[in-house]
Amino acid sequence: MSFDVIVVGTGTMGIAACASLARRGARVLGLDQFNIPHDQGSHSGYTRIIRQAYYEHPGYVPLLQRSYQLWQDLESDQNLKLYHETGILYMGQADSPILEGTLKASSLYGIPVQVGDVNQMLQEHTQFTIPHDWKLLWEPHAGYLNVNQSLSGFYHQALAAGATILTGEKVESWKLVDGHIEVHTGKQTYQAEKLILTAGPWMEGLLTAYGLPLKVTRQVLAWIDVPEPQMYSDPQFSSWFLHDPAMGMFYGFPLSKTGNPEEPKGIKLGLHMPGLITHPDQVDRAIHDTDKETIQYFIDKYMPQLRNQHLQFKTCMYTYTPDEHFIVDYLPETDKNVMIAGGFSGHGFKFAPVIGEILTDLFHENRSAFDLGFLGLNRFQKI
Repeated sequence: MSFDVIVVGTGTMGIAACASLARRGARVLGLDQFNIPHDQGSHSGYTRIIRQAYYEHPGYVPLLQRSYQLWQDLESDQNLKLYHETGILYMGQADSPILEGTLKASSLYGIPVQVGDVNQMLQEHTQFTIPHDWKLLWEPHAGYLNVNQSLSGFYHQALAAGATILTGEKVESWKLVDGHIEVHTGKQTYQAEKLILTAGPWMEGLLTAYGLPLKVTRQVLAWIDVPEPQMYSDPQFSSWFLHDPAMGMFYGFPLSKTGNPEEPKGIKLGLHMPGLITHPDQVDRAIHDTDKETIQYFIDKYMPQLRNQHLQFKTCMYTYTPDEHFIVDYLPETDKNVMIAGGFSGHGFKFAPVIGEILTDLFHENRSAFDLGFLGLNRFQKI
């Protein structure tokens, strides 16, 4: 069976790429070992934060601005409510690099971010107990995305545009043969002109010969029951970041409005730091005392009123690069016939539609309108 392009891995980035490629006229095959969506990879957890004043690197901001437009397009096309604008409250010491980076991105691109009076903001956000000498920022045009409906939206877009999506079919190997691609699964061999690898935590296993500097980590998410739901719902309670000087950056959400019956009850939070290194096929899904201690530390210090509330936990995975920036590039020595998008380091979901569009541009035109230099493979000496 022959296609213009095969996309290996139809999780977040892969299914967005399938939709974008098919809508631009490519004959697309998407392959995945799991169903769409699933809870075995990096997109489990039901919700993901989206924001524009990006402290990680200013180069992400143009991608985000385009991504916001594309999320709106997906909502309109599929008649879905995906983006919930709650605003984001940033909290940390005055010299926090997270807050400094947020203000830098805001200044460079004119993104509204308010530097508020701490005492006034604390009166407006009584759910948190934080030092009065901290700095607080408010980004109004931010919030969270509904993960499962987003992926389902891309999936239905892709099918409607003529893409072939095969799930339950794990890719075992691929090779470049006489200028075309062969992909082997446990069931079939497929051919295409080009290949896009968006396999998330399984990326390294498909690229062992290239020595990509990727590490897969086990991450834990928590949901806390709250005694007063209205107090922890938007607009009384927003999405938030809190930079703890000892532990790192905690993040969280108001009570979810996704409507997913499988989603745990309560407000969701986590620690955005690399967890234990793992293998994607051997992730420890059990919850241990050390997992609970991290969340309990946050509750005791910053939300003590929730100290005795019921907790639920789930696991997911991050795929980290050394600098925590993405990889979006052609694979060397493949004559631009193989593209990769990976290493999203726990902050990629919000970029899904623009990554799909970029991969489509690389496929059709061998170029992107965006400056992708900081996401290129040449920043790693081994590649």
